[in-house]
Amino acid sequence: MIMNTGVYPARKISVVGASSMFLTALFAPNLHQICLPVFGLWAMVWFLTMRRQVTSIPEIATTFTGMFYLGYVPSFWVRTRLFGMMTEPTRLAPLAAPMLKFLGNKAATLPAFIPQAVHLPITQGSVFIFWTWLCLAFSDVAAYFVGRAFGKTKIGKIFPAAGATSPNKTVEGLLGGCGLSAMIAIVGAWVQKWPYWILTGAFHGVVLAVLGFIGDLTASMLKRDAGLK
Repeated sequence: MIMNTGVYPARKISVVGASSMFLTALFAPNLHQICLPVFGLWAMVWFLTMRRQVTSIPEIATTFTGMFYLGYVPSFWVRTRLFGMMTEPTRLAPLAAPMLKFLGNKAATLPAFIPQAVHLPITQGSVFIFWTWLCLAFSDVAAYFVGRAFGKTKIGKIFPAAGATSPNKTVEGLLGGCGLSAMIAIVGAWVQKWPYWILTGAFHGVVLAVLGFIGDLTASMLKRDAGLK
């Protein structure tokens, strides 16, 4: 996508660097934070020694952005999943008991070097991620359908740059996404036994819907700049 704009980043280094962040997040969390600076240094050395011409700022920027946007940021989903190895079960734990028993039996046959989180993937962090992803997915669905049915106020009237990025986005669609996301998050907060689960769940759901909306606009901005949208 980036090369459609005439920019040629260090693709292989960026891909390997992004992949290493996922692997270290799971197998060596203590080394996770050094991946970005190490592969950033490797990219700069490659630009200075392997290129025949002076590297441009966009090529450097896209190399780092690829590692950050596709590796560093999403790798924290892996670290989040590792939270809460020994915690109080959720309200749905009895329903998951047969599956957990099956996974526990299978885990006994896995090699010892595999982290405990892989042996038993149902952690407090994984439950949190499950409900978070539900909120993100359905907020996008609700924003689409509510925007098509009731959308009158274009987001571009308030934020011109966002409107130029995605002209069909509406305020009503965003509010619809926030509403459905809040309802799903409230259920998730109750399942996870959060304190003040109605308030904390609703707040969590609205924040996720807004972040998902920003992420959607960010992806659209990159596609539009690359001529793919």
